[in-house]
Amino acid sequence: MLFATAVAVYTWFHLEINLSLSCSGPPAHGDNINHAIAVAFFGGLATSGLILLVRKRRNFLLGVLLLAVAALSVAVVLVRLDSARYVQQNATCSLSTFVGRTQGSEGATAGFLYVLWGVALGVLLVQVARILTESLRSSGNEPLKGASE
Repeated sequence: MLFATAVAVYTWFHLEINLSLSCSGPPAHGDNINHAIAVAFFGGLATSGLILLVRKRRNFLLGVLLLAVAALSVAVVLVRLDSARYVQQNATCSLSTFVGRTQGSEGATAGFLYVLWGVALGVLLVQVARILTESLRSSGNEPLKGASE
C-alpha cells in the first residue's frame, strides 16, 4: 500500500508539473483521475497504518487487506472512467505569452497507473490468499467439538 501511495504522489506531481504550471485552467477531462489519486493516497496511508496495528491478529489483518484491495480497485475504476487521459484547458494569462503557450488544451496520459496499481493489487491478493490458506490449514487440524462424544 505504501507503493500505491507513492505512485499516487508521483502521478499528482506529474500531472501538476506538466500541466498546471502552464497557466492551465480546470481540467476538461480527468476529474476522476484526481479522485483516484486521492483514494489511493489516503487509502494507502490509512490501510498501511492499520496493517501495522493489526498484523498479529489474522482476522483483522484479513479485513484490512480486503479494505486495501477495495480502495485500489476503486482507484483503478476511476482511472478507467477517464480512459486514463487527463486534459486541461489553457487559461488566458500573461505568463502564457512568455512561455509560448496559447489558448487550447494540453493533455497527459495516466495509463501507467493500470500497471503500477495492478501490481500492488496483485501483491495484496496474494497476501489475502496466503492468510486464507493458513486459516484453513490451522482450522483443519483442530478436532470438531462434539465429534469425539
